[in-house]
Amino acid sequence: MKNDEYISVSRIKLYRLCPRKYKFAYIDNLPKPFKPVGLAFGSAVHSAVEWLNRRLFEGEKISFEEVWKTFKTDWFSLKQDNILFDEKEDEEDIIAKAEKLLKLLHERQTNGTKIAEVETPFQIPLFDRETGEVLPLPLRGVFDWVEDNDTLVEMKTSKRAYDTSSSSNRLQLAAYEFAYKEMFDESPNIRIVNLVKTKEPKILETEVRLDDNDHKALIGAAKLFILGVKDGIFHPIKSFMCKGCEYADICGNGV
Repeated sequence: MKNDEYISVSRIKLYRLCPRKYKFAYIDNLPKPFKPVGLAFGSAVHSAVEWLNRRLFEGEKISFEEVWKTFKTDWFSLKQDNILFDEKEDEEDIIAKAEKLLKLLHERQTNGTKIAEVETPFQIPLFDRETGEVLPLPLRGVFDWVEDNDTLVEMKTSKRAYDTSSSSNRLQLAAYEFAYKEMFDESPNIRIVNLVKTKEPKILETEVRLDDNDHKALIGAAKLFILGVKDGIFHPIKSFMCKGCEYADICGNGV
């Protein structure tokens, strides 16, 4: 598999969204002329939260002003990549929402939260628990953070509440549950910390329970991904997502 030495949930999800976009991004390595505002927002918030969590893990006391400074520094850097704003959000609105959400998150993290791991990377063999079949590529990813009692936390930023019943979203959680159990020999408690960019920004927390069907779905999706890329299946999938695609101008899919 050219330029593919591992499986990640982000790669699987992109391939399922549009095989042609996957090819442009990971096979052809084409540069992106802009960064969608949602991705830029999530990246800057994530960087600020990671910085906060690392400091708290080291036992430091961190003020919100320090977290906010980290966000603004990262946001300035991301702006050099030509952020594409949508029709309903301008930069002033985005910055205001980021400040409110990070204040809420800072309060959460500094109010008794005990952090055991921060941004833990993994790369492990992926296998079918039922048959024992080992897939030809390892599974790679990063845990956002882990709290006491084997609580694996995945942070999401979104315009609306994160849908934990979505098969696409559960795919990532199944991958992380599998990796955590293999690494630590414990089944994690999975918690979603969702930073929602509603008119009045808020944080929603959800405990997620997975079952054998989620693992089967992960294995099935991984197999289809490996086979599709190996066989060079990179057809376009036209959808409402095409309008904001970074590769729309070169795709030729009638967008």
